[in-house]
Formats: sequence, structure tokens, C-alpha cells
Amino acid sequence: MSAAPGRFVAALVCALVAGGCASRVPAPGVPAPAIAKVPPITLDIQSDPYPQQAKRQKVAGRVLVEFHIDKEGKAVAAHVVEADADAALQAAALQVLTHATFDISTASYDATGATAYRYSFRFCILACGSLAPYPGYEEIVLTGDPAR
Repeated sequence: MSAAPGRFVAALVCALVAGGCASRVPAPGVPAPAIAKVPPITLDIQSDPYPQQAKRQKVAGRVLVEFHIDKEGKAVAAHVVEADADAALQAAALQVLTHATFDISTASYDATGATAYRYSFRFCILACGSLAPYPGYEEIVLTGDPAR
């Protein structure tokens, strides 16, 4: 991915993991929630979204965020659904979505605004190693370097 000079380039992985949410088993008799395909995303991030203190302390984690998309292609009503991360990383995941624009011309966009979409965020120090994404969701990976 290339970016204009001065723009931070986040490692963006938009891969829908096949097989659904194998780790999220609903209670007997309760149907599993459907995973809505997220329309293509464009991020306009001007600076490193990885919290500086979290990088210095080598804090990694993952955050699952749910949101809706408005008629301008912006994420609205975003909130953390699940997290294995501290509050700073959770806030950073929500902040990244404020810099996102979604392609509302695609068939996966619901113009009624009723569809809830989800993104899995992984915050990794240098490499993700054993930090697995939330299975079944498209993801954004942000890699931090404690030396920077």
C-alpha cells in the first residue's frame, strides 16, 4: 500500500476468515449472529494511531468493534463489543474508524443503516506472533515499534 508523503501507513489486512466464528458458540437454541460483509474501506490516517505509551510499554491486544455506516460512508455508533486490550488500545481502535470511509456503492452496503458491521483490530509490537485475530471478521492490524 502506498501513501502520500507524511501519512502513516497502517498495515491493513482486509481478509474475511473462512468458517465463521468458530470460537463464539451461542447458547443452545440461540442462533449465531450473522456476520455482515463490510464494504471496502479507505483509511486516511495522518499520524501513528498506536498509543505512544502503549508502544513504550510494549502493550499489545485485540479489539472487536461494531458500528453502522451512514449515507456518507462514515462509521457511526461505533462501540467495543469485545476486547483483550487495555482502554488506550480500545480508544485507538474507535479513533481509527473516525478516519475511515466505506464504499457505499457496493452491494454489501445497507442503505437503511440497520446493518451492524464489525472489524477486528490487532495492535502488535513489531509482529503479532501468537496474538490471533477474532475469527470470522475482517481486520485491521496496527503494528507499533517501541523505539519510535
